[in-house]
Order: sequence, then structure tokens, then C-alpha cells
Amino acid sequence: MISCRYCILDRIERRRDGPALSVRNLSKRFGDRIAFHDVSFEIAQGEVFGFLGPNGAGKTTTVRTLGTLIAPSSGAATVAGIPLRPENGVEIRRRIAIMPESPGLYLRLSVLENLECFADLYEVADRPDRIDRALRAVDLTDRANDACATLSKGLRQRVALLPPPAPSSQPAPKCCRSASRGTLSRRSTSSWSPLIRRWVRAA
Repeated sequence: MISCRYCILDRIERRRDGPALSVRNLSKRFGDRIAFHDVSFEIAQGEVFGFLGPNGAGKTTTVRTLGTLIAPSSGAATVAGIPLRPENGVEIRRRIAIMPESPGLYLRLSVLENLECFADLYEVADRPDRIDRALRAVDLTDRANDACATLSKGLRQRVALLPPPAPSSQPAPKCCRSASRGTLSRRSTSSWSPLIRRWVRAA
């Protein structure tokens, strides 16, 4: 059974067009084993929060479920305004992004080439303008032509934090797993908050 608490780190430009993520009594079982049970929470547009719990509590399985990688056993959810159902999996994945602790970037390509590659896969309109705004949002304009292999882990995470190219004007939910290297200390939170604020507004 999942055991966690939710910590609102900041609220940014709260919007009226419905929650970014709404989870109601969601559960996942693998045979007789309960991965998480009866989880409910809601995240507003532009809201940043922490999803906390001990190892094995079900945090990763919850994220994988909301990311449509596995199906829930019961309960309901809406992700970016779309009901969490098998037939909506492709559309949900087009509107969200999940950043793992070690981002899956093409290390031989530059920051800019990585962004152009992903923008092409998502068929993003206004590609140069979107990429420019994203780079400025996380202070990486001066490293745009550097190979990702030359970046520190923290800077690679900044590249992965860039706004996902959702096909609508609605800001897309993004899950950053262990974005601050497994800690949510006051120091680490304060260092990431300005970047997250600019990222949300750039989206």
C-alpha cells in the first residue's frame, strides 16, 4: 500500500481551465501484490509539488501508470484533461513528459540538435521560436551548440527539463523523478525553483 505525503513547493500562475492531473481512487495490483492502493490527489495547472514516500511505496509504479506505460487495476484519472484509458494512451503521451534521474539524451549530439530531434518527432510547429524560448528558460542558450556529453549531470537534467512540445497551447504535465538527486532539502529546492518557474512560463 502506498504511503506518501504531498508537498506543494510552489504555485505558479494558477489557471481556471481544470487540473493538470486528477487522480481518484487509483490502484494497481500485480497478482496478489499491491503496488499502490486507493491513491487520490489533484494538481492544478502551473503547480509544482513533491510526491514523497519510502522505497517500495509505489511512487514509480504510480508514475508509470499515469504515463500510460502500465494499466491501473481500478480507479480513474485524467492527465492533461484526457481520461486515463488504453485508447487515449497515444494522445496522453503526446502531452506529457517524464524526466528520469538520468535523462535519455543523445550524448554525441549538441543540446540544440537534441531539441531539434525531439521537436521533429513531436511535429512541433514554430520550432525555432519554441526551442529558443526553452533554452532561455533554463539558462542554456550559451551551451546550445555543446555536445550533451560535455555537460554535467545537472545541466543534462536542465536539458531534459525543457518544456515538452505538447500539440496544444495547454502547458503539459511533466514528472521529474529524483530531479534534485533524491533530496528535497531547502537548499536544493531553492536552487531549482527559479528554473522551474521560468520553465512553466515558457511552456
